[in-house]
Amino acid sequence: MRKLALCLLLPVLFGPTAIRPALGAENQYRLTEGDTITVDVWELPQLGGTRAVRPDGDITLPLLGSVPAKGLTVAELSAAIAQRLNEFLVAPRVSVDLIAQRPAKSMVYVVGAVARPGSYDLVEGAGVLEALALAGGALPAADRTGVSVLRAAARVATVDVSTVEKGTQEGSAPPGSTLQAGDVVVVPAQELRTVAVLGSVRAPGLLEVEGELAVLAAVTRAEGTTEDADLANATLTRSDGTVEKVELEKLYRQGELARNVLLHPGDSLFVPFRKGRVTVAGVVREPGNFPALAPLTYAEALAAAGGAGEHADLAHVVHAGEDGTSRVVDVEALLQGPSGEPSRPVRPGDTLYVPELRSVVSVVGRVETPGSYLLLPGQRVLSVLPHAGRILEDADLAAATLTRRDGTVVPLALAALLEDGNVEANVVLQADDVITIPRYARRLFVLGSVHAPGSYRLAPEDGILDAIDHAGGFGQDPDLGRSVVVRQQPEAEPEVIKVDLGARVTRGDLSQEVALLDGDILFVPGRRNRFAARNVIDYLFGLDLIRRIVRKE
Repeated sequence: MRKLALCLLLPVLFGPTAIRPALGAENQYRLTEGDTITVDVWELPQLGGTRAVRPDGDITLPLLGSVPAKGLTVAELSAAIAQRLNEFLVAPRVSVDLIAQRPAKSMVYVVGAVARPGSYDLVEGAGVLEALALAGGALPAADRTGVSVLRAAARVATVDVSTVEKGTQEGSAPPGSTLQAGDVVVVPAQELRTVAVLGSVRAPGLLEVEGELAVLAAVTRAEGTTEDADLANATLTRSDGTVEKVELEKLYRQGELARNVLLHPGDSLFVPFRKGRVTVAGVVREPGNFPALAPLTYAEALAAAGGAGEHADLAHVVHAGEDGTSRVVDVEALLQGPSGEPSRPVRPGDTLYVPELRSVVSVVGRVETPGSYLLLPGQRVLSVLPHAGRILEDADLAAATLTRRDGTVVPLALAALLEDGNVEANVVLQADDVITIPRYARRLFVLGSVHAPGSYRLAPEDGILDAIDHAGGFGQDPDLGRSVVVRQQPEAEPEVIKVDLGARVTRGDLSQEVALLDGDILFVPGRRNRFAARNVIDYLFGLDLIRRIVRKE
C-alpha cells in the first residue's frame, strides 16, 4: 500500500521513541472492558485520542478501525498499534496511557432459596445484600437469619440479612457481609411454619401460617368439611402432643364462638369420617377419600391414591389417626426395608398427607450452569451434576469439595469418579449440600528479587507478569535480563529457560513469555547479590545445574 504524503512522514521519521519504557505497576496491568485509555501518535493527534475498551475487548481508532486491547498491557497495545500503522506510516511513534480502570469486579455464586440462583459479577467491596439483589432477592420461604458465606468451600460467616440491612442504613455493615471473588452465598430455606388440617375436609393438607389461625379459618382454607364429616368428634393435637376435643358441630350449627380456638404452628386439626374411609392427600396422583373396611399398609393407601407424585417427600408423611393423634412417618424407609411393612397401620378414618419435597443441592464453580437444583431422596453426585451442564475445561476435578449444611467440608473425588469410574466417590447427597468445582490453578514458585518470594497459584490465563504481581512486584535492583524459569523433568535434570523480563516489561516482547507449568520456579536474580541465586538453586537442584544457570556467558 502506498504511504501517506511526505508532509505526514517527516515528523514521524524524526520524532521521539515509539514506546515509552515503563517499569511501574500500571504498565503491567492488563486492559479489560470498561477501561479508559489515551492513544498518542506523535505529531498526528488525529489518529489517536481518548478511547474506552468496548465490551468486545476492542477500541476503535481512525484509519485502523477496531484494534484488540483486552488482555494487553499499555506497552503491548502501543506495539500492536504501531505495527498496524506500519501499513500506512513509516516508523510510527505511538504511546498509550491508562486514564481510568473500570471498577474491579469479582464473580460470586448465590444459591439456595433465591429467585435466580447462579453466578454474578459484583463490584469489589460489595456484600451479601448486593449479591441477593442480583439473584432476584430471597424467596418468601428463605431463612434470612442464616445466610452462609462459603470461601474455598469452608463457611466463613453466617449472616442475618436483616442485620446487614440495618447496618447498611446506619453506615456500618456487620463482619462477614463483604464478599470476595469466588465466594458462595447460600440462602437456606426456613423450616415451614404450618398447621395441618386433615381428615374429612375437601382439601386436607398443611397450611402455612405466620402466627395464629382460628379453627374456623383453618377449615375454610381447607375448603370446608365433606358430607361424611363427623363434626362432633374433631380433635386438635398441639405441637407438644396434647390432644383437645374441638366441637365443630356447636361452632358451625349453634354459633358458639368460644369453640373457635386458635391454632399455632405445629398443631394438627383432624375431622374424622362418619364411615370407614381413609384420606390420602398431598403430592399423590389422585388425592381423595377412599373406602377402608379394614386396616391398610402405607403401600396400599398410596396405591389407592394412584401412587406418590413426582416430587413427593415420602420420608416425612404425616399420619393423622381417627383418635386425634398425629405423627410423621418415614414411609420411604418402610417401603425399602428388606421385609416390607411389618404391620397394617392405616386404619379406617385415618388421613395420610404426603408433603412436597423441598430439598435442594447447589453446584458452583467451573460448570456451565451453576445454580440450585431439586434434590430427590437417595440422589447421588452423578445424578445431580448433569443439571449444571457440562464441566468446563479449566475445572480442577481433583480439588472438588462437598460442603454440608453444618459447614463440614468433604473432599469430593470427581476425578476418580468421572475419569476412573470409582463408584465409591458417587456419594449420597443431603439437603442444602454445595458441590464446589474450582478452577485449575498452577502452583508456581516465585523466588529471588521480588517483594514476597513464595509459592502462588496461577489461573489458566496468567502469565509471567501475573506471577510477578502475585509476589508483590520486583524487589530492589532486579537483574531482569538474567531471569530464568526452572522446570523439573521426570527422571531427568531440570530444564532451565532463560527469560529477558526487561524486554517483556519495557517493550512488550511476547517472545519472552513462557507458558508456565505446575511446579515451575521463576527466579529473578539481583544485580548485587548473585550468591542468592546460587544458594536457592543449589538447594533445589544441585551444584552442577547452579553453575550452568548463574555463570555469565
